[in-house]
Amino acid sequence: MKKLFFPLFIMLMFYSVVKAEFVNNIVVNGNERVSSETIILLGDVEKDKEYTDNILNNIINELYKTNFFSDIKLEILNGTLQIEVTENKIIQTIEINGIKANKLKI
Repeated sequence: MKKLFFPLFIMLMFYSVVKAEFVNNIVVNGNERVSSETIILLGDVEKDKEYTDNILNNIINELYKTNFFSDIKLEILNGTLQIEVTENKIIQTIEINGIKANKLKI
């Protein structure tokens, strides 16, 4: 009995349940400069597809590789993939204050 129980126990211990959810809608929040369509394209996100945890991790990795975002969160609720992004800050203006003449003022 022990000989049968031990291999079964080992197999159950390493058995992982693959959880996949079907997505039929995509919503992108938090984007200001980068369009929602660009985020969906860069992340290779598609409607009417099943998403596992590994696929969601790959989407996050691909979006981080663009260096557009400082934070990315994905969540599937009721068949809707919600992508929450925080964009990296950009420099809009540079103002240089100093001496306007070419010669030194003494």
